[in-house]
Amino acid sequence: KSKHEYFPIDQMLDMERGFLFDVNRKDFLDVMKYNTSLINSRDKKPVILHSFNGELYSYICTGKYKSFDELETKNNSMPENMYIGFNPHYLVDAFSVIDSDEPHIVGLSNKAPFIIEGNEYTVLTLPVSLCNTMSECERIFDEYMKKVA
Repeated sequence: KSKHEYFPIDQMLDMERGFLFDVNRKDFLDVMKYNTSLINSRDKKPVILHSFNGELYSYICTGKYKSFDELETKNNSMPENMYIGFNPHYLVDAFSVIDSDEPHIVGLSNKAPFIIEGNEYTVLTLPVSLCNTMSECERIFDEYMKKVA
């Protein structure tokens, strides 16, 4: 056994908290499961989360399908100019094991991990880079928000 730490998990869990929101675990999990059903397991398509007017939205686009959902949250302080992407399979895994009906989601930036805090468990989920798709994300969200406004 190695006595060296592979990943500084304690440091990651104690990171500065830039934003937080509480989410309904079952509803969030249902949306992420639906999103994973749109892609095959080898596909690298991220689900993109974005906050607008205090509401949280998720978006995924595959070659054939698009899904845009409003997610019910409480205490949402995620900045409106932030787009953050995740592998939806990882979010399904995290929300399948978290032991709270309304876990706290904490983050710092779109490059920092989400910390999903339950009653007994805390799950750290790393985001994916959106650098090649940011302008497309902004355009898609703007189009959708104009439709619902």
